Amino acid sequence: MGTYVGDYVFIRSLSEHKFQAFVSNYSRGQDDWFTLGDSWGTADGRWWRSGWEVIAIRNANDTKRVGYYEHIRGMTIYITVKAIDKIKVERVTDPDVPPRD
Repeated sequence: MGTYVGDYVFIRSLSEHKFQAFVSNYSRGQDDWFTLGDSWGTADGRWWRSGWEVIAIRNANDTKRVGYYEHIRGMTIYITVKAIDKIKVERVTDPDVPPRD
């Protein structure tokens, strides 16, 4: 299980195929597509956001996409891509923030 480290989205690919990810910039940041690496630490797999955002993942040919709409404030989200239909999303909340309704 991941740890809360701030209002971030971390995305990695553990697939032999290439994937790209996009996180909208409603609250801040860039909304370009980035090719995913295989660890949480790569700059192309880390987004700092603080509100409602769209998270999208696509295959290298852009023939398939998957998306999520997430409220990132007070949460660190870890996403692992194994295939376009095998994506694990883990949400870790800030222990100092009351739970959302």
